[in-house]
Amino acid sequence: MEYQREVSFFRIKGHIELFFPETATVLEIKATSSSFIPFLPDMHHLCQVRAYMVALVEEGSENLNGFILYIQSDKPSSMLELIFPVDLQEWMVDRLADTNQPQPFQTLANIGLNGEFR
Repeated sequence: MEYQREVSFFRIKGHIELFFPETATVLEIKATSSSFIPFLPDMHHLCQVRAYMVALVEEGSENLNGFILYIQSDKPSSMLELIFPVDLQEWMVDRLADTNQPQPFQTLANIGLNGEFR
């Protein structure tokens, strides 16, 4: 397990909360209060994890798994109910890894919750 693994996406550095190389799993942890419990993962958090995953693909990782874990700061025992998988399809990698694309973050934002391009 690697904690705060540094990656770079379009020359912007980020730090993956937890990366498990043996299972190629990215885990991003977000704290929230129970009054702001998400029913779906926040779009910005999805974009963040997908950017990490694309950076890892560019480094040579394959078959990546991504997850967002929301921990309720006022009720941490409920965290198992708030784990969301994050998908990364090959076309997303191709589109996001295209260095000629002027706005990679706009592309990230246009990939919907279930992976469709809007």
